[in-house]
Amino acid sequence: MYLNLARKYRPKSFDEVVGQEHITKTLINAVRAGRISPAYLFFGPRGCGKTSVARILAKCLNCKDGPSPVCCCKCSSCLEIDNGSSLDVIEIDGASNRGIDQIRELREKIGYVPISGRYKVYIIDEVHMLTQEAFNALLKTLEEPPFHAIFVFATTEPYRLPKTIVSRTQGFEFRTIEKRAIKEHLLKITGLENFNIKPSAIETISKYAQGSLRDGEVILEQVALYKDAADDNDVRMVLGICKEETVFLLIDTVKNKKTKDVLSIIREMIEKGFFSAQIIRDILEKLREMIVEAVENNREIEWYIKASEVLCEAQERIKRLPDEADVILELSLVKLSQDGFLDVVHEEDVQIPKEIEIDKDSIMKVWDDILERVGEAKPTLKPVLSEAKIIDVSDGKITVSFDGKNTHRRIMEKDENKKIVEDIFYDLFNKKISFTLSSPEKIDIIEKICEIFSASEVK
Repeated sequence: MYLNLARKYRPKSFDEVVGQEHITKTLINAVRAGRISPAYLFFGPRGCGKTSVARILAKCLNCKDGPSPVCCCKCSSCLEIDNGSSLDVIEIDGASNRGIDQIRELREKIGYVPISGRYKVYIIDEVHMLTQEAFNALLKTLEEPPFHAIFVFATTEPYRLPKTIVSRTQGFEFRTIEKRAIKEHLLKITGLENFNIKPSAIETISKYAQGSLRDGEVILEQVALYKDAADDNDVRMVLGICKEETVFLLIDTVKNKKTKDVLSIIREMIEKGFFSAQIIRDILEKLREMIVEAVENNREIEWYIKASEVLCEAQERIKRLPDEADVILELSLVKLSQDGFLDVVHEEDVQIPKEIEIDKDSIMKVWDDILERVGEAKPTLKPVLSEAKIIDVSDGKITVSFDGKNTHRRIMEKDENKKIVEDIFYDLFNKKISFTLSSPEKIDIIEKICEIFSASEVK
């Protein structure tokens, strides 16, 4: 019977596990010391070895030569676990057995001793899919399990597990696998399977596996079936990823603000069957490479950062409006090609304007403009300020007088009115200027009365 590569080259011992040395070393030491936890929690991204390590742990515990950190992989127990027929290793899919009834059934059977091995190992995959009631039913069993029972929980979303469950387990975080490790593993499989695949194709597969060894094996098998002597472009064709040359051309066209050519390239890519969301991902990946290269060579990166920000916003819009993905892509790149990029300004190119000299004559030249602006800001203030006479302009301060018009003076003394005038001064002269009023004149009341009534003072 044919086995796909992911199953055929699934690790059968701790030594064969790729990229999880921090976990395998701990488990090897635990088995060697006989310090086995009743419950383990394996969490991390997909395709990084959680279920495989759980099976290997079960083999080490139930191997006829064990418990041993090195299983023989030849005895009946090891072979049964490998092909999934062991009655002592029960694998449960948490997504389809998530209810309290299934957990109650498990609790009833857990008391029975193992049939042929030393331990009964329960591997619950996607454990975060269990209901709250099912988790509650597990609590007592996890706290005081039978000595022959071991639980291994596997999940990609540990934050969805109740803290009461997590606290009763020994947790191991599986990490994404390095690109280098994936590449070495795929090259090994290529040699064993006699695949005629070019190194550039393996490099691209390792990149787009995104840290998942299983994904890399699946892609390798697809590419091998697609074409003999497959290269980098063949991998991109299988995965629906744009050619690197096309992506680079599109970025260069946007950078040079050739809007018409930008639209032409986008439409051609869409007509060839590339999804807009994938085009944006490919552009962002290329921009990331360009940013890294620019940093290493001490070149400007503002241009690339601005483009990345705009395209990340486009990604979020596509998630909300998937039916309008093509339109969102076109509008985003057209925006970038026209005005979306910031030109880099060098310090030596900046001309610092000379400070404007402000005196009474310069104020008088724009006085009518000042009155108009005051009228726009506050219409009732314009006729009041028009009665003012400029007395002095010095030390960043303008002093005016109202020649005894006390009502006008009281209005202009209010802070909010003075601020309106000062803001207009700042807009015109790009400089903070204080607006002040001259001291009120002292008036001889008796002399003023005599003047009004044509009288004389009698002493």
